[in-house]
Parts: sequence; structure tokens; C-alpha cells
Amino acid sequence: MIGILCDSACDLPSIYLKKNFLEIAPLQVILNDKSYRDVVEITTPEVIEFMKKDIPKTSLPSYKDIEEKLNKLVEKGFKKIIALTISSNLSGTHNMFRNVINDFLKTNKDIEIELIDTLSISIGSGLILKKAMDMIEDNKSFEEIKNKLNSIIPNKSRVYYTIPTLKFLKAGGRIGKVSATIGDFLNIKPVISVNTDGIYYTVAKGRGMKKSINKMFEVFKEFVSEKTVESAAVYVSSSDALTTKLKNELIEKVKSIGINNIIEGTITSAMLVHTGEGLVGMSVIAN
Repeated sequence: MIGILCDSACDLPSIYLKKNFLEIAPLQVILNDKSYRDVVEITTPEVIEFMKKDIPKTSLPSYKDIEEKLNKLVEKGFKKIIALTISSNLSGTHNMFRNVINDFLKTNKDIEIELIDTLSISIGSGLILKKAMDMIEDNKSFEEIKNKLNSIIPNKSRVYYTIPTLKFLKAGGRIGKVSATIGDFLNIKPVISVNTDGIYYTVAKGRGMKKSINKMFEVFKEFVSEKTVESAAVYVSSSDALTTKLKNELIEKVKSIGINNIIEGTITSAMLVHTGEGLVGMSVIAN
């Protein structure tokens, strides 16, 4: 029996996450020096309200939470576990998982755990998680799942997003190779992606959100050109009228190139901390 452990920043709509073989270790959102477990103890709307007056922070999943999730999987009878995290170059979550897993295996020698760095973030990591879940439900072997995921990462998976302001990325130190100095001043909105090392970088720029989203779609379209799309998603960080309108327009663009099965959702509160409201993003796995 194969189980999966992931962190809460591997974004997928909750309807996909209700699996007996899946356990999720929540990142922590910090408001006024008090920690809340992502998804479990705090919601995206609550963080949005807080961000109107202050900048929240995030922290790694706790050692205890990760250990408890591993124990739950073992108690359910899972002897082989796929552990997935967001990019190790964007968060210390991967290293925390590694530390807990190394300790866990010292006293659980009959358990096999494959720790995989998705080299992605949010819905990018989420689509990789979904692929792993689909393969378990298709009764694929542990080796087949490991090999497939490692073949997807990083060359067959892409995540892109654009945001109204770089203020929160900069505040969280997650700016990577993206410049935070000129964007807000000139109303230039970068299209941000994650490179093959799992680091943020700018793939395109547009003046204003609408033009930036158009640029993002062009980059997306170029990537999927002459490829078979396995899965695709369009995601946002808030449900305000403008963001919803921009999201729906982007979905229509994606459908216009023959991709109709599109996952839609909202990023978790831990991801929102680093982007703010108004994010519009997309992800794809294509061969």
C-alpha cells in the first residue's frame, strides 16, 4: 500500500484532497506573533483581512505535525510513502521533511519513504501531487510513481503567476531573481515562474494586470505547443470581482487552444502571505 505525505503549499482544491492515503503537513501562518496552521486553523479571507493593516509571516510545518502525519499513514497500513514538498529553494520545508523522515526511519525500518522536491510552488506542486494520487488510484507500483514524478520534474511541469504588487514577495524574502524595484512604480507586472533549480524568475512583463496575464498566456501556450497536456490549472489568491473577471478571461483563453479540463482554485493562506490579493496564476504538466 502506497501513501502520500505533502505540505499544505502543494495547492489543490479540497475536493481532490479527501483521500485515505493522503496526509498533509500544514505550514504555519504568523499573525501578530501567533502561529496558525495553514488551512486547519486559518483561512485565506482571514489573512486578506489582516493584510489590510499589517504584513503576516509564514513558518515551516512543525516537526511534530510532520511526524504525526507519517505515523497516521503507517497506522493505516502504508509501508511505502511518497513525500512531496514545494521547492527547496523557495522554502525550508523540504529540509524539515528530510530531517523528520531521517529520524522517523531510524525506528520504522520496515517503511520506505521517497522524498521528492517538486522544484515548484502552489498549484505547480499541486499538479504533481495530483499525478501521484492518480497513479496510486490506477494501482501503479511505487517504482513507477517515483520514476514518473522524477521524469515530470522539472522539465514537463510549469507554473506561472502575476500579481498586482511585489510588496509581499519582497517582504518575505521570496523574490528570487525577480526585481521588486521598478514594478510597482511603473505599473509593470512581471510574469513569475520557477526555473529548473526551483527559484523564482521573470519570464515576461506587462504594463498592468490584463497585459501581464496576456503575456503569461502566451508563455503558457508556447510551452504546451506540440505537447500533450496531462493536467492544467488556473488559480487566484482572492475572489474579488476584478480577479474573478481576469481569471474567467484566462480560462477562456486556455479553452481556446483545446484545453478544456481545467482545475480552478484559490491558493492557501500560507501562499497568500507572499503574494497578496489579486494573484492570477496557471500551471500545467505536458509531455
